[in-house]
Amino acid sequence: MGRIAVIGFDGATWRVLRPLIDEGRMPSLAGLIDSGSSGILWSTTPAVTFPAWHSMLSGLNPGKVGVYGFAQVDVGAGRYVLNTVNSFRGDPVWRIAGEYGLRSVVINVPTARVEPVRGAIVGGPFTAGRLVYPREYAGLVREAGYEAYPEELSKSMLHRGSKPGMDSVRKAIGSRFRVARLLLERMKPDLLVMVIFVIDNLQHFYWGDSIVEEAWEYIDEELGRLLKELGGYNVLVVSDHGFTRGTSTVSTTMALEEYGLVTVKRRGSKLTMLGGLVKLGARLGVARAARRIPWLYSKLANMASRLQQGEWVGAKALEAMIDWRKSKLIPVDSLLYVNPRACPRREECLSQAEEALHGVSGVKTIHRAETIYTGPLHGAPDLIVEGETGVDIVDSPNMEAPVVEGLVRPGWRAIHEPQGILVASGPDVEPGRRLEANIVDVAPTVLAHLGVPLYDDIDGAPIPGVAPDRMPERPRGRSLAARRAREALRKRLKGKR
Repeated sequence: MGRIAVIGFDGATWRVLRPLIDEGRMPSLAGLIDSGSSGILWSTTPAVTFPAWHSMLSGLNPGKVGVYGFAQVDVGAGRYVLNTVNSFRGDPVWRIAGEYGLRSVVINVPTARVEPVRGAIVGGPFTAGRLVYPREYAGLVREAGYEAYPEELSKSMLHRGSKPGMDSVRKAIGSRFRVARLLLERMKPDLLVMVIFVIDNLQHFYWGDSIVEEAWEYIDEELGRLLKELGGYNVLVVSDHGFTRGTSTVSTTMALEEYGLVTVKRRGSKLTMLGGLVKLGARLGVARAARRIPWLYSKLANMASRLQQGEWVGAKALEAMIDWRKSKLIPVDSLLYVNPRACPRREECLSQAEEALHGVSGVKTIHRAETIYTGPLHGAPDLIVEGETGVDIVDSPNMEAPVVEGLVRPGWRAIHEPQGILVASGPDVEPGRRLEANIVDVAPTVLAHLGVPLYDDIDGAPIPGVAPDRMPERPRGRSLAARRAREALRKRLKGKR
């Protein structure tokens, strides 16, 4: 049992990394692979940052986490819900480790809340409110040049056709590694979890451009510096999903509309799309400038002015366009929800939707939630539509046809795919293995290294050859949350006596 570092690269894919390693351009990652084991880490379905990082770091599938994407549908209220870091159920590994007296440092995890923890948390790209816990490290984080979501980069990405300079990319990436090194030195944590999120955005917008390769080379350079500070740690390098070039787009809204299963009251105007973008930016804290609405409005207006009929519409804009009285299914991205107001017979509507989508070019699989998720399924969609490699599944009603060539999301060149990366190295890791694991296996592997027992409701299992062979005895109770609930009940009952 020993200390462990989880270094996450959002959207890392062997499609990009393997050629760079073979060319000798990523020596630090190559060294970890040579001294340890590597392979594929399968993501959640759908393969999206929300909920993938939380599923990875809690060991719970989306059915227990209660989050299935950045947006979901509350059919009872007739509205779309934008998820935040406060939407997730289940305890991440640092919270569990803290219950056993272990110290953690958590940096830039997209799904992490900044909350009291035994150790320190530095917020990620979707943090709202305070950025650092405890506050005593706020000065250190500020001096390192750390921004939750780098404003300079976000400006470039909002202007389609522009490209950020490498100086701003290095500044954003370097600040994460710098904070990690400083907190490692000060706190000597048992667990380090750090994520580089900005590389996901760079791959979305600049896939195939030299800036992506240059960013990966700089990440590897910084990784080498960090590894020097991690002597004696077991190290996991992971991604929440992979990436691939986008080839075409499927609109579930338009495909189902042809069968009378979705009704759109009106098509999105530029003003409607802008309103949706502003709401989304403000809710998710894009670029921190969402708090300064005039600036954000002008940037998004510039972007929205380029949106023509046949392009992308955001979730909050779609909410106003859908006829909630007549639509039997309500789409959001690749998720579909049965609307009981228009469809009292759920099974009949599901069968109709499956029949309508099975023949659509680019659709690979149509999953029912109960076949891929377990648990309470709070807020779960009824159907999840999975596209073929390179096919983006969207909800836009404004495309020229249900299936079009290329991507309609503004500025995107590439999309996610489920095959992420997994690299493991360290004193307790068996070298030379070819790994293949599920994303929920990471948390139990981390806890095994820390000597922390697994609760019954964790879905994953320690990865063979990566986790220690001997596991601590399981504690009583289904979960850490269940144990807390029992303790709170005991205190209340004791207080009444």
